[in-house]
Amino acid sequence: MTARPEGYLYNSYRQFIFSNEETIVFRDLIWDMISKDRKSAPQGYREFVESAFIRKSGSPFEKVYGGVVLGGDLFIKQVLQRVNGQSLRGKEVSCRKVLSSTASDRDEIIHLLSTYFKVSKEKVISSPPYKAYAVYLVRKHTPCSNVEIGNYFGGITYSAVTKIGTRFKERMRGDENLKREIEAFEKNLSRVKG
Repeated sequence: MTARPEGYLYNSYRQFIFSNEETIVFRDLIWDMISKDRKSAPQGYREFVESAFIRKSGSPFEKVYGGVVLGGDLFIKQVLQRVNGQSLRGKEVSCRKVLSSTASDRDEIIHLLSTYFKVSKEKVISSPPYKAYAVYLVRKHTPCSNVEIGNYFGGITYSAVTKIGTRFKERMRGDENLKREIEAFEKNLSRVKG
């Protein structure tokens, strides 16, 4: 749009870098954050903004702690206290899944599938093709570990749980109807946890 940010007339940048500009923008808070000396604040703000042109900004996701927590050290410590200080870096860590899960529990998913397919909950847990739907969704949307999922679905191994989930995901890539069906299920899962 413009070579320099001050060349674009429809933003507040000029009001922050030129103290004599007429403005309705409240600049004091930002200027106080930049410098204690009000006269040097506009230049400090300009340097701050223009440093982004020189410095290559990395992805904020490079600094995600444990794959799920993005924030400063204090925030990360608070989150870790909420999950009882357990490490979030392991492969099979239920706390990581708790922080990112959307469904309240696997029973919600089983009930949803049972209602949709008009079959018993026992059939969803034990019979194809319903079992694959259930394993995939429970794996993706609950804090259950693969071992817990395997035990729930009739004592299958954790590696079998992974294979079922992976195969189901591959099926979805080639089947638009299945993909839309799963997306509809996911919209119906509870997004609020108590």
